[in-house]
Amino acid sequence: MEYSGAQDAYGIAYGWDEVEYARRTIHLVREQLWAAKSFAHSVTVPRFIRDAQRAARGERDFEGAMWSHDLYPRGWYANLAPKFKNQLG
Repeated sequence: MEYSGAQDAYGIAYGWDEVEYARRTIHLVREQLWAAKSFAHSVTVPRFIRDAQRAARGERDFEGAMWSHDLYPRGWYANLAPKFKNQLG
């Protein structure tokens, strides 16, 4: 939603203090969802296709994608696994 220009999610309350906002904006939900779908079809999907084509050619300059190893550095799980096991008991 951030990239499509939408500010807030209509019809949704993140706590009791936002219930009235959700009620006031519920009629705008359908329009907002259609705008998000339109954005996905016109921007996100074509960007994904271009990135997939780049990856197939062995390129690394993506518009919207990242490699999983860019998000999770080598050894991240091995370093955190003992902490998770201790928390689970």
